[in-house]
Amino acid sequence: SVDVWSLFENNDGEISDDKIGILDPTCFYPKATDNATLTLGIIKTLVGELSPIQENKLTPIIQDVCNEPRGRSLGMIVRTLKQVRLSDPAASEEVRNLGSKLSLILESSFAKLLVRDYRKRATQTMKGIDFSATTIVINLLGIQLPPENKDPKSYDEKEKVCLAIMSLITLLIDNTMVSFPKLLPKTIFIDEAWSLMTNSYSSSMVSKIALLGRSMNMALVLLTQSPTHLELNNGAKLDNTISSRFAFRNLNKDDNIITCSAMDLAANEEWDKLLPALQTGQCLMPVSYTHL
Repeated sequence: SVDVWSLFENNDGEISDDKIGILDPTCFYPKATDNATLTLGIIKTLVGELSPIQENKLTPIIQDVCNEPRGRSLGMIVRTLKQVRLSDPAASEEVRNLGSKLSLILESSFAKLLVRDYRKRATQTMKGIDFSATTIVINLLGIQLPPENKDPKSYDEKEKVCLAIMSLITLLIDNTMVSFPKLLPKTIFIDEAWSLMTNSYSSSMVSKIALLGRSMNMALVLLTQSPTHLELNNGAKLDNTISSRFAFRNLNKDDNIITCSAMDLAANEEWDKLLPALQTGQCLMPVSYTHL
């Protein structure tokens, strides 16, 4: 079976109810301690640095929620923060403000994957994500990662949520690579790969899969409109990790020259001039290590 996750609302409809909270960090790992550490990091990604008072009060709340056998949720942490009452009124307000800020961010439509509904799921045992019985397609359409040179203090709410989502997806992929038997073939398809290559965090995920995937029996398929999109954020290229290329129609002369060169095609054979004439479904593809 194929299970499609849409990260953001679009013309095809909203995220289905069974996908809401699928990336909630409070129930990401089997161990509560791992979930607590992850949750604290995700919250810092969403709201920025915490004051000492906020972190001192938040940490035990996270631990308590992550130790709950049922009904764990990032939403429960927010609810608890907003109800904090301390002997110091100013400290109470500071902690409750954190809860309100976090609540505002998580109530946005593009944060639905991060928060399980603790009220509806309070009697259900949380289950991990099972990749063994299905193919999961994660639709990244609409993801908005901040530009590399942007000051983190100026990230808007959607950029923060997107970073949190990408960090959790990266962990999912890491876990899949190392936890599943090596004999089990695994494949990751990334469409519009350029959208992940402009940010150091997401491009490092692509680089890691490309470098380590083969030893873990995990293949990586990158789809993009230009070969120049395969440059990493640090200027390095993925050329050495790419074993096969499929070149479809492209009207850009420079792109076609780069593609044919990367495929070790002789320049004097003018394969680059063939690419603009290809029809839908046609491509240049390797049928062996030495021939097209």
